[in-house]
Amino acid sequence: MSYFSFLFPITSHYSFLLPFIFYYFPLLHCYFIFLLASFSLIIVIYLTFLFIVIVFLICITSLKI
Repeated sequence: MSYFSFLFPITSHYSFLLPFIFYYFPLLHCYFIFLLASFSLIIVIYLTFLFIVIVFLICITSLKI
């Protein structure tokens, strides 16, 4: 317990939280990485779609001229 004493002000009523924190923190970390990856994938798909639409509009306007 002395190894983690610099992380928390450990008293008797805080010590029961330690197993939950050290068990759920890696799971939350994986979940946040998954959210970040899916969010960046959505951004990439949106930017690709926007690029295709812009190129399509440029082609249409250049054909009219």
